[in-house]
Amino acid sequence: MNENIVGVVLAGGKSTRMGMDKALLEKSNRQFIQIAIDTLKEVTSRVVVSCREACQYGEYDLPVVFDEIDGAGPLSGMHAVMKNIQADYYIFLPIDNPLVPGALFEYMLQSAGDCDALVPYIGGYFEPLCAIYHRRCFPLIEKFLASGERKVRSFYSEAKICPFTEEEISLFGEPEKIFFNINHKDHYDRLLKMGDYE
Repeated sequence: MNENIVGVVLAGGKSTRMGMDKALLEKSNRQFIQIAIDTLKEVTSRVVVSCREACQYGEYDLPVVFDEIDGAGPLSGMHAVMKNIQADYYIFLPIDNPLVPGALFEYMLQSAGDCDALVPYIGGYFEPLCAIYHRRCFPLIEKFLASGERKVRSFYSEAKICPFTEEEISLFGEPEKIFFNINHKDHYDRLLKMGDYE
């Protein structure tokens, strides 16, 4: 496996809408955080967990990178990982996207070329948290964070963003299912009725 690729489990959310830590929800007898770890390990042996300082995931025996800018959301997590973990490519996977297959990321990496980021594009919208970013994005993220920006897409206008289309995603299943996001209890109930992508 390529040592210049790092898989990043984004576990930093407060889970306020769910009412409990989403990382500890289960699908097929695995916690969401374990599903994300296993998915990323299909692509790279280097996996880290990104979260707020209060998180407690030491039992997974992985490096944990804490956000350095409080209240800045996922962009702060991306910044902290790129600042503290050296790599060429960073594969970001939120714990509340448990149906994303590792093979999708492997396929995306083959299309990396000179892209600064490869981002799934579904229904006219990017999926910026479930994407692959090159290290070249780090100074842009740092710049936009310093200006007060908090949206992950804030720096896209100054980077070469390569959309990963629905047609390409469909090679791995239904795009809407693959990127089904678990934010509320009813989302979780729907997830439990779905099958897995193996």
